Amino acid sequence: MVFRVCPCLILFFCLQIRGQLQNLALAPGVSYRVFPGSWNRSLLDEKLGSLIDTDLQRETGQRQNLLVNGKVRESAVRYNYHTVHERDRFLIIEFDLGRPAKVQQLKVSAFRNNSLYAMKRVQLSSSLDQFLFQPQGSVEANQILLGKDIYQAEFTLPDIGMRFFRVAVWAHSWINVSEIEVWGTWQ
Repeated sequence: MVFRVCPCLILFFCLQIRGQLQNLALAPGVSYRVFPGSWNRSLLDEKLGSLIDTDLQRETGQRQNLLVNGKVRESAVRYNYHTVHERDRFLIIEFDLGRPAKVQQLKVSAFRNNSLYAMKRVQLSSSLDQFLFQPQGSVEANQILLGKDIYQAEFTLPDIGMRFFRVAVWAHSWINVSEIEVWGTWQ
């Protein structure tokens, strides 16, 4: 008689033994930078300019941590790529967890304000030294979940050690990345 055990069940029991998973992105000392790439800068002169990157304090250049405040339905990192070639419609968010961690899951949420907003693809890479980044996977359009008004891309990782990571998010016309969750344990 052969018994088959679901890998998810094994992972669940291993996580219970090792300790409680926590959203490391909410910890003090976590920081991130946003590289919006080739976005439609002409909007800054229009009424819509106030919608661009509400997480960024323009006077100081500092982030308000809206991307890691636990509020998925709040605008944070929003850019418009309407006039940009499709292959260049992406932004990169680079995180520093502040110390090494074992990460099991990463979730990227984007608010769908209207039909012009869409998350088309998400790629993840990680690093322990912020110099050499290793690809950890990608979530394509057909794998991105869409709830009532939230897109969500999830990465399940095999207990990856990382301190730094980059998330590249491709947009349709507009993108509004509203929350990033990093589930794991500190090393």
